[in-house]
Amino acid sequence: MLINNYSKTSQELISLKYRITNLKGQIEQGTDMPNSVRSILKSNELTGIYNTIGNVLSVEDKYAKALNVAITGNKNYIITKDEASSKKAIAYLKDNHLGRATFFPLSVIKERYIDYNSLNILKNSNDYIGIMSDLVKYNKDFTSVIKNQLGTVIVSTNIDSATRLSHMINQKYKIVTLDGNVVNIGGSLTGGSSNNSKSIIILKQELKHLEEQYINLQDEDKNIQEKLKNNNEEISKIEEITYKISKEKVSLKEEYDKKKNELVEIKNKLISISKEYESLEVINSNNVSKKEEELIKDYHEKMALKEQIESHITNISLEIEKIKDNSEKYQAEEKLITTSLHAKEKLSRELEIEINRIDVKLDNLLQNLSSEYEMTYDKARSEYILDIDPEEARRRVSTYKNNIKNIGMVNLDSIEEYKQVNSRFEFLNNQKSDLLKAEDSLLEIMNEMDEVMKEEFKNTFENIRVEFQKVFKELFMGGNADLKLTDSSNLLETGVDIVASPPGKKLTTITLLSGGEKTLTAISLLFAILNVRKVPFCLFDEVEAALDEANVGVVGKYLNNYQDKTQFLIITHKKKTMEYAHTLYGITMQESGVSKLVSVHLEDHEEVL
Repeated sequence: MLINNYSKTSQELISLKYRITNLKGQIEQGTDMPNSVRSILKSNELTGIYNTIGNVLSVEDKYAKALNVAITGNKNYIITKDEASSKKAIAYLKDNHLGRATFFPLSVIKERYIDYNSLNILKNSNDYIGIMSDLVKYNKDFTSVIKNQLGTVIVSTNIDSATRLSHMINQKYKIVTLDGNVVNIGGSLTGGSSNNSKSIIILKQELKHLEEQYINLQDEDKNIQEKLKNNNEEISKIEEITYKISKEKVSLKEEYDKKKNELVEIKNKLISISKEYESLEVINSNNVSKKEEELIKDYHEKMALKEQIESHITNISLEIEKIKDNSEKYQAEEKLITTSLHAKEKLSRELEIEINRIDVKLDNLLQNLSSEYEMTYDKARSEYILDIDPEEARRRVSTYKNNIKNIGMVNLDSIEEYKQVNSRFEFLNNQKSDLLKAEDSLLEIMNEMDEVMKEEFKNTFENIRVEFQKVFKELFMGGNADLKLTDSSNLLETGVDIVASPPGKKLTTITLLSGGEKTLTAISLLFAILNVRKVPFCLFDEVEAALDEANVGVVGKYLNNYQDKTQFLIITHKKKTMEYAHTLYGITMQESGVSKLVSVHLEDHEEVL
């Protein structure tokens, strides 16, 4: 069992090591950064360049989504030492045609805060969690930039609580939720499912979890190895005890056989002495001789020896019984030890299998960590720590893998396509920026022109109004006339009302005048305009058609005021008007279907006369 666990742990370690290496590679290479930002951060020519805002921030897991949403638009803004460093970096991008980037000089960026009244309102609400700048971790040298970007971003639990908070503070500040939704300034909502791309914040959190999981697996691997070591040591002790018992068993068996042989010899010797004793008793009953006495003496000695031998035999028997008991005890112990030894050997084999499995798993994990994440085990352990439950981390990893699987096959041309699309995007983005600037410039020019036009219109209108009053009185030989604006507050769209009162009539609008009066009033306005704005050439097409002969004469006389100033070309059927012309042009058809131009120079004719 331990060996299987060891093999499984080893494979998981290798896989984690590979993934950690790959994640670190993505973070170090800045996969979610524009090419312009990566170029700035990697350049050795520039000084005073620190990092992007996204790279200097870290946060607890529960705030990761909120932070990711809060800095979506500004995570790739570059923090610089001062304005000079930023200008040098911009020049570098421009000279090398690398695109555009946004810079935050520490020397000029100011911190931003939520106003005191709004903050008091927020703190008294259960929906309020905190200000994003207070929830993130960063180098205090970058405080002004972080406060500037996140000092007015509020964190709440969900979209409902965020909406309530937004109403409470009159939609003055941006609010993000723990699940990644946003209530923007003004009350607009942003939310939904997140896309498959991962920001630097999400990558860091995932890397941290993998490293913690890797450390836990290492600890588990060490525990298994320690157990295997202890089991091996115990097996060695059991084998040593078994060897000693087996050796003692052989020694006792040899001693038992030896004592058994000695007992047989003593028994045989006893039988012989018994027979000799019987013969001596027969001799003793018949007046034995001296020799017989010696034999009797020898008999008693033999009897004493017999008793000694019997006693010795008894002792040996007791010892043999004791040895038998010990032998049976040792046999039982040997059997028990053998059973335990077999169990330990089985456990040892299982541990060896587990160790092999863990070794294979560890190799696979390390290879996976290296190939997928381009990272060593030491680097992953030192820089990424798992701060969530391993099972939760595994569940997330499984979810991420399924998401990646659902994405489909990897497009090997995607990098080149991305470069082309990104290049096209940056080009169009630059074009867009130029167009927006041009639009702003044009709007500014139009506003300036509107002001100029208002001023010019106002001045010209007043001049024409004064001149119209003069010309009207001259042509009508009296009376009053005036021009009025229909909407004096909107000079660019206002209309103009003509108020005319010929001699003998009350001041009234032009619509109540007769046809001739309307015509002469219009001609008066036309002459007023010409008096204000001199023109070299003017064309009249039967403007005096509705006038009687007297008024035609008045108009003709007034035309003499423009002599040597404006040349008039007048189309007319009025003979009175022709009297005031210098040259007449007419069309005649002396032959059917053939038109011919006829001209008469009246000035020349007068000189001839």
